[in-house]
Amino acid sequence: ILLGFEVSGGGFEWFGNAPANEQLTAYGLLQLKDLSTVYDVDNDIIKRTYDWLNSKRDGVGGFRRPVNTSNFRYIPENTMNSYILWALSECGFGVSLDLEIEALIVKRKKEIENDSYCLALLAGCLFNFKRTEEALELCRLLVGLQDKNGSLVTRPKSASITGSTGVSYTLETTSLAVLAWMIEPQTFNEHIDRAMEFIFSHCCFGCFGSTQSTVLALKAIVRYHLHGKPVDHNVSLKVNGSLHQQIQSQNILDSLNPSRFSSFANSMTPGSGQTILLETTYPRKIPFYICVEYSSLKPTSDPQCPIHIITKLSKPDIQEGEVTEIFVSLANKTTEGLPMVLGIIGLPAGLEPKLDSLNQLVAAKAFDKYQVFGREVYIYLSGMEPSRNLEFALVVVGSVPGKYTGPASRAYLYYENEHKSWADGLSVDIKPEKLT
Repeated sequence: ILLGFEVSGGGFEWFGNAPANEQLTAYGLLQLKDLSTVYDVDNDIIKRTYDWLNSKRDGVGGFRRPVNTSNFRYIPENTMNSYILWALSECGFGVSLDLEIEALIVKRKKEIENDSYCLALLAGCLFNFKRTEEALELCRLLVGLQDKNGSLVTRPKSASITGSTGVSYTLETTSLAVLAWMIEPQTFNEHIDRAMEFIFSHCCFGCFGSTQSTVLALKAIVRYHLHGKPVDHNVSLKVNGSLHQQIQSQNILDSLNPSRFSSFANSMTPGSGQTILLETTYPRKIPFYICVEYSSLKPTSDPQCPIHIITKLSKPDIQEGEVTEIFVSLANKTTEGLPMVLGIIGLPAGLEPKLDSLNQLVAAKAFDKYQVFGREVYIYLSGMEPSRNLEFALVVVGSVPGKYTGPASRAYLYYENEHKSWADGLSVDIKPEKLT
């Protein structure tokens, strides 16, 4: 799957379209390297990706910025250089990166002294090149940037390599700090534990924010638990003081067979003040999440979401086989450029999207990619310019007679998915085709 995003001539791009993107190639390189530890990955693939990325060094201590993807224009140069440098150093092909390392060290006191994200990446890079004392100096700086809740976030606010902000950005930064502190865990044990508690507390449906933050969180979790030894342990769940269930487990990192408690909904009582207690005999903190399912025809839009979505069906009453359109408006409410945006358009049952129309919209660069999942069409934009208002029409056809209401549509930043804008579900009345 990953190779499907490789561009002819080298490197990777968000949707596999030339030209390749330096940051995403660095991300791809790290994934290939990690995969090679558990799967047979052709080393030639890793090497050619490394060589392509290495060729993008600008000769003055940095890397050439991408020109094809609008959202990457808004990512700070230090962020880009730090991440690419870390990715190259993780692969260990022996190429000297002294010029780039020294350039970041010079900038450290001037520009990234309080940038936890860049400091953690630089610390990891220095450690990979056996410059341990310099790496530990940066690790000590990270200690002073840790918040009371265990997290680390850049001050002033910046963005990650993917343009992440909000919770995902904080999770990425905190995970990178843990990976840096694990250089000498006995020295930074207290700070590692506090950071891991923050990471664990943000697990939802097995994810930790967006895709990039989940990848980094899992790297930190694996490194954290590998530092200890697997031991038999019990995990018990108590609801309002009563034992609901106890599970015995040995492999805490077995993500394919996690410990699952049965539903405890019947143990809950009406009103507030419920107590849910999870206890374990395992000597270290463990990740967990509680799944609460509920339904809402249209959730409340979050005012912090920088995107506003509007959908409208041009003809709510159509005949079977008749073609109509769903008008969609996605607006950037801010005067700043935005990273990747995801719009999800809910379709009433009985309506089917015309794929040739969607392909034409991609060709016309209305958006970068689409996917159809059930009754929803996912629209991806690699970025949005300041104050941009994107309008387009999805062509649909009435395929099954009946009266239907679709799921609510929504839009949000792909790498800040906690803030969403919602639009009412669309309704349609499809009359049966008249027989002649």
